[in-house]
Amino acid sequence: MLRRAAAALVAVLAMAGGGPRVASQGLSQDHVGQYSQADIVSGSRTYRQQCLTCHGPTGNGVAGVDLRRGQFRRAGSDEGLKDVVLNGVPNTSMPPFKLTEPELDGIVAYIRAGMDVNARAVRVGDPVRGRAAFETKGQCATCHAVRGAGPLGLAPDLGRIGAVRTAAALHSTLIDPTGSMLPINRPVRLVLTDGKTLRGRRL
Repeated sequence: MLRRAAAALVAVLAMAGGGPRVASQGLSQDHVGQYSQADIVSGSRTYRQQCLTCHGPTGNGVAGVDLRRGQFRRAGSDEGLKDVVLNGVPNTSMPPFKLTEPELDGIVAYIRAGMDVNARAVRVGDPVRGRAAFETKGQCATCHAVRGAGPLGLAPDLGRIGAVRTAAALHSTLIDPTGSMLPINRPVRLVLTDGKTLRGRRL
């Protein structure tokens, strides 16, 4: 249950700070789901061999496309990504590639993991469920603001978190928040001489 909730939260957090999405990337888009570390590692090798020259090491070498952040022009689903790789895009510099099904699975896994080869595994979640968990059961909004909306100073504003953290890193943080927390983000509780209590972060 915790891992399913974390996957949903990752989906909504990873979208935070993202650029405009094409219509084919609606929230109802289906995904294959769980990808293993072996899939991700295999995909990283295929990426280096076939994709690195144009898309670059961080996936943003083509204008309007940012693979690490999940920003595409013509695909949103896993099958859509595979179709673009197999058939290319007419009248663009994107050629078709003759890859096997395992190679295609690896490419998608690597992209879905935010191009983080150290990711143990990744599951693409549901942003609608993630937002609901963020605002209710997860109680994230108790400390975190999003683009200035919410409590300020208690914890980092998550409005741009999807631009600086991969989905795999977000997942690890949700599963083990304290173990993944940067020292600057650790909460501080001060009790003043008059008995007043202050909560915040040490800056």
